[in-house]
Amino acid sequence: MTTATPDCMSCKRFHVTDLMGNTCEAFPAGVPEAILLGRSHKVPFPGDGGLLYDPVAGVPDPGDGDEPDDDAPNANDDEGD
Repeated sequence: MTTATPDCMSCKRFHVTDLMGNTCEAFPAGVPEAILLGRSHKVPFPGDGGLLYDPVAGVPDPGDGDEPDDDAPNANDDEGD
């Protein structure tokens, strides 16, 4: 089982100083659980008002949890030939 890091942690829109919850410009009432659990917000999500993930310069992209790991075996690899 892998654990995804939400896009929020490296997004300019995230309210880092919000101690009462996880909010941002796109979700001022609270970031949806699906995004907090790793669903990418690089694509539209209901209720985001068109505001998507906007990375902070110099901060590594956490990945979106939907892309295959570069180190993972690929079904198209010709291992053992």
